[in-house]
Amino acid sequence: MADSLHFGIVSEIDAARDYSQFNSFKEICRAHQCIEIPDQYAARWIAESESLASFVCTLQRPFKGIDYCGVTLIPAESLPQLLDIIQLDSEREEAVSNLIALIQRAIQNGNFMIVYGV
Repeated sequence: MADSLHFGIVSEIDAARDYSQFNSFKEICRAHQCIEIPDQYAARWIAESESLASFVCTLQRPFKGIDYCGVTLIPAESLPQLLDIIQLDSEREEAVSNLIALIQRAIQNGNFMIVYGV
């Protein structure tokens, strides 16, 4: 199986929670409505996201960009920048189009997004 990242929505952020701690990856992806994105896309976006304000695992660990091998939390105010990066990708398959719709929904609702790295 090829490497991939999983992007999802955190409907209610818990400032005290460590989002890298969970029992079942399958269940956590379902809870966050994750979309699996092949590495061929995600690797390009990670390089473009170096200035994106984010957090690693918990809101107590500010970060810039997307942690390729870890858990990244992206606040609502950073989502328009993420959307711009992804929309610039001229190659698209259904998963990428679905991710664009998921990001737009998170922006409308003021939600954080979560990214589970490879």
